[in-house]
Amino acid sequence: MGNGLFDRAISDPDRRRRLVPDLWKQHLRTQYTPLDVQAWGESTKKADTMYLHVFNWPYQDGQLILGGLKTTVNKAYLLSDPNRTPLTMSRPNVNDLLINVPQKAPDTSDAVVAIELGGAASTYPGRLLSKRCNNLLRTFDATLSSGVGYGFGELNQDYVTGLTATTRTVKWHIRLNEQIAFTK
Repeated sequence: MGNGLFDRAISDPDRRRRLVPDLWKQHLRTQYTPLDVQAWGESTKKADTMYLHVFNWPYQDGQLILGGLKTTVNKAYLLSDPNRTPLTMSRPNVNDLLINVPQKAPDTSDAVVAIELGGAASTYPGRLLSKRCNNLLRTFDATLSSGVGYGFGELNQDYVTGLTATTRTVKWHIRLNEQIAFTK
């Protein structure tokens, strides 16, 4: 499948989101990028190449929005493509990159889009929320006020403790590019 590194599917989506980038870091000596968490997945990097681990493949439109990357991108391609056929890209604004990807994911476990940067990664802060897929706001991506702490951090135990007063808060730095209606 896909990238050939981890050919077994990790069935639980939350576990996959946390485990796969860590495996990449261990085996391929990549590191996390300075980008905020993306609605579609995570990103790692090695030298001037970023690897976009897409766990929530774009649905009908095939448009993958990379939120917060201001750096020039020389090329984007599917890591599973031995020919490294360039994917078309555009900028919906100065802070984000739109990458046109196939409508069907090349790997259902961890489809990886590689992007070659034209310099050091320059980012714009704030997690870009999407109306194309679920926006999971994880506790460990939040800023906690004094008196609030983290739970165990294991699967289904990633919660906060100490929310006993209205002055204690959990905050995420988020932003939007389009109008979105949120429901429970």
